[in-house]
Amino acid sequence: MSDFNLARLKAERIARGYSQQKFARALGVSYVTYNQKENGKKPISIDQFVKILEILKIPDNEINIFFYS
Repeated sequence: MSDFNLARLKAERIARGYSQQKFARALGVSYVTYNQKENGKKPISIDQFVKILEILKIPDNEINIFFYS
């Protein structure tokens, strides 16, 4: 089973110059909601994960960077 790597999500967001607030807007959620997702307090849906990949411009063949095995 694989688990989502929230630290990698944060690192990729920061590396691309997004604050949590700016990223939340791009994702279409409130800052509070995004903060809760990035900190593991709320789940990230499949649809949101796909949007995250689009925002961060992560190619399909690199999505494994977000998962522990």
